[in-house]
Amino acid sequence: AGLQNKVSFCHIYSPKAFFEMLPRSAKFISDPLDCAACPIQQELLRLLANRKSDSLVCNPYLDLYKLENLKKYLDLLRVQNPPILLVGEAPGHRGCKLTGIPFTSPHLIQTSAHPVMQSLRSEVILRTTESEQSARVVYDYLINQRLGAVLWNAFPFHPHQKGNPDSNRKPLGKELKEGQRFLKLIVEIFKPGVFIGVGRLGETSLRETISKQEVHYVRHPSRGGKVNFMKGMNKIFRAQSLIP
Repeated sequence: AGLQNKVSFCHIYSPKAFFEMLPRSAKFISDPLDCAACPIQQELLRLLANRKSDSLVCNPYLDLYKLENLKKYLDLLRVQNPPILLVGEAPGHRGCKLTGIPFTSPHLIQTSAHPVMQSLRSEVILRTTESEQSARVVYDYLINQRLGAVLWNAFPFHPHQKGNPDSNRKPLGKELKEGQRFLKLIVEIFKPGVFIGVGRLGETSLRETISKQEVHYVRHPSRGGKVNFMKGMNKIFRAQSLIP
């Protein structure tokens, strides 16, 4: 019953109604590390900002505007209180690396009809217009099913090929272990009831991070996985009575 109540609260009825649900006290502030209302989130942002980049990993949160973008996203979700956590692999060079927000691209934030994106649109800083197909598939699905969700990555920094920062690569095992520290904090902040790994790395990271919770798997929508992603999501949500 508790999960059902939480789900009904987070279902999206219209962008206007969703935005009006936000209390005045949820207004965004300029210091991304100032989050007295949520000390766990403050610790998460501090840890993200302190991670150095290296020859194989770019930390987008060394750019303070991207850290602030992420803070605004998390602030918004803490008000919305969604019951679903989707965990992907890592930021892509055309997506989260540019925005600081998991499973987004600059183009998605600028154009998506999802109320979270519409609410963030005038608040975040975007310096490019790139798009990323996986982000679009995920948010289009959430729009169609009128659902809200927390989206995160198993490794929250951008892994790339040596000498080519505009490339993507799978996170190494040690990087996935590093990412579990951040994932634990996300789980502590939102206390979701449904855990979904988007791709095998997301699934594995969730299982190792929250061993006592049920973890679901769906195909990642990239590389021709869109149809199977949608089928997998439908199966999970129908079993949870979240969609008809």
